Amino acid sequence: MLAIGRLSTASTGRSSAGGLVLRAFSTKLAAHDCRLSIGIVGYGGIGRELVDQVGEFVKKSNSPAIHLRGIADIDGMCVNPTGMSIDKSAWDVKMGELDAKTPMTEASLDAFAEAVVKDTNHAVIADCTAAEFIAKQYPKWLKMGINIVTPNKKAGSADMKFYREVQDAARAGGVEWGYEATVGAALPVILTIQDFKKTGDEITMVQGIFSGTLSYIFNVMSATGRDFSDVVAEAVKNGFTEPDPRDDLFGADVQRKCVIVARECGLDINMEDVPVESLVPDALTDWKPAEGQNLAQAFVEELKPYDGGMAKKLKEAAGGVLRYVGTIDVKAGTAKVELKAFPMDHAFAGTKHADNVVVFNTKRYTPQPLVLVGPGAGIPVTAGGVFADLLRQVPTIWVNADDSWEFALPEYRQ
Repeated sequence: MLAIGRLSTASTGRSSAGGLVLRAFSTKLAAHDCRLSIGIVGYGGIGRELVDQVGEFVKKSNSPAIHLRGIADIDGMCVNPTGMSIDKSAWDVKMGELDAKTPMTEASLDAFAEAVVKDTNHAVIADCTAAEFIAKQYPKWLKMGINIVTPNKKAGSADMKFYREVQDAARAGGVEWGYEATVGAALPVILTIQDFKKTGDEITMVQGIFSGTLSYIFNVMSATGRDFSDVVAEAVKNGFTEPDPRDDLFGADVQRKCVIVARECGLDINMEDVPVESLVPDALTDWKPAEGQNLAQAFVEELKPYDGGMAKKLKEAAGGVLRYVGTIDVKAGTAKVELKAFPMDHAFAGTKHADNVVVFNTKRYTPQPLVLVGPGAGIPVTAGGVFADLLRQVPTIWVNADDSWEFALPEYRQ
C-alpha cells in the first residue's frame, strides 16, 4: 500500500478551471501496472448499481491502471487479475454474464480479497451487503492493506469491542474504512461531523430524520390526516418498506444510525444504550400471518384497530407535524429514537416525499443550526454515495521519488 510521504504543491500538478488543489503522495514502494484495484461484494440492488457506475467510470477513464478486479456474492464470484470489462448492465444479466472473459467460480472471500489486493498500489473492497458475516471480515481485510467502503451498518453499530477492532485494523493496515453511506446514503453526514472535529468546532447536538420510509409515512400523514395503517399500506405499495413493514416500524434501523453518528461525535455507546420508541403495537410484535397470506398486506389489516392512538398523537401536535427522529445529545452523552411533534417553522416540518433531514447544533452554528436535506435512501443514490466514498480514499496523484508524475486519477465526465 501507499506510504504517505508528503503533500506537494508543485506547479507541475494537475489543476482544473476551478482551481482544484490536488493531493500528491510520494512513495518508495514499487509502482504496479494496476494503481487502483476495486472489488465489489454483493450483487443485489446497490451492488448491481455500483457495478454499473464503476464499470462506466473505468471505461471513460481510458486508464489501464484502474481495474474492477472482481465481484462476489453468496452464489459465486467473478475475478479477473487484469480487470473486468463491463459492457452490459448488471441489471440485465447475471454476474457470470457480465464479462465473457471472467466466468463465475465458487465464492471464497479469502481468495477474493487476495485477488483484489495483489499487485496494486491501492486496493478497495466495496461491501454492498447488509450482512453481519461480511462485516466480520473487515479487520482481516484492513490488516491486509485493503481499504473498505460500505453502506453496511453492522460494523459501525456493532458492540464497542468489535468497532474498536475495525478501527485498529485500519490503522495497522495503513488504510481507510469508509462508511459515509451508512447514514443518509449520499448525504455528507459523517463527513460534516469529521470536518467539525478537524476544525475545532464543538458539536452539542445532532438530530435527524434518518429513515426515508418513516419520513414518507409521517410526511403524508401530517399533511393529509389519513389513518396510519392507510399510509403504511401506501408505503408498502410504493416499495418504501421492507417486505415485513415491522422492520421499519420497530425503529432498529434508526437506532443503528444514531449509534454510528454518536460514535462519530465521540460518544462511547452501544445499541442497548439507545432507547427506541417502537411504532409496532405490542400485540403485533410477534404476530405471524396465516399460511398463504401476504405478510405486508395482512399486517396492515392487523394495524387498523390501532389507528386511533396515532390519530390522537397527530391531534396533540396542535397544528404541527409528527416526525420520527433520532437525537444525539453530545453534551449529555445520550441518544434516543422517538416520535415527536414539531411546530410548522421547524426544519423537520418542511420535509418532502422520503427526505432525510439532519440538524447540527454546534458552538459555531448557533443560534442557527446547519441543516442537511435530501434523499437518504434509494439504490442509485446509495451506490453513488459508496462510489464517492471510494474515490475520496484514492490519492489523486502519485509521485515518484524523483518528483515525476506517475499516475493521475482521471476526471469523470458525463
